[in-house]
Amino acid sequence: MDLLSSIMNAMDKPPRVNDREKKAQKDQQAAYEKMKLAEKKHLSEFRAKIEGMVNDFVKDVTKPKIVFETMDKVHRAVVHDVAEIAGLPAFSLGTEGLDRHIQIYKKETVPSEKILEEARRTGVTDLDEAQQIIEERETEEKQQRELDLKKGPETEPTKNYKEKYEHLIGKESALDAAKKTVTNKQYGFVPAENKKDQRSIEQTLADMRERKRQKLSHGDVSTASKSVEPDEG
Repeated sequence: MDLLSSIMNAMDKPPRVNDREKKAQKDQQAAYEKMKLAEKKHLSEFRAKIEGMVNDFVKDVTKPKIVFETMDKVHRAVVHDVAEIAGLPAFSLGTEGLDRHIQIYKKETVPSEKILEEARRTGVTDLDEAQQIIEERETEEKQQRELDLKKGPETEPTKNYKEKYEHLIGKESALDAAKKTVTNKQYGFVPAENKKDQRSIEQTLADMRERKRQKLSHGDVSTASKSVEPDEG
């Protein structure tokens, strides 16, 4: 028992858990700082490279734009910052994670907002291609307008008369109802031909005088005489 105790006392005690955690955190922090320094150095070198490319671009009067390779958001941010300092328009084109890249233009060669919008809408990565798409579409629209002018306006009925009268007299006879008016004796409708007076003016006046004479001969005279008798009071 004494031997075992002496052996146990001679052995180093195991490190405490807190000490192990502190060591792990310290190692992790050291690795992070090392990676951070490496990333900072990489971005610094990348920025210097972009600045050199932009300076050469500004001096070259024959070059209208720079098209950069596909890069992630961090590197694109560096390119945008360099372009902004140089006073040059820069645009990101393409799909994130696939072919997203930056194009830098000179002020005198910057594309219109219409071309940029077309590039974003169609997903093309070249603004020259976007401009070509616009020109082709505008040409097709112009040709279509010219063709429509040659054809002239097409006249179409604004109302289907079958549908208009269908709820009144049925679907089968709706077309006939749209073409003509049918006389309905129940409501006393009389065709226009029956209403037209075929007599001459002389005959009409003669008939009117005859009707007046007949009224007078049937008692209208006595009534008229009474109305002119003197008062007795």
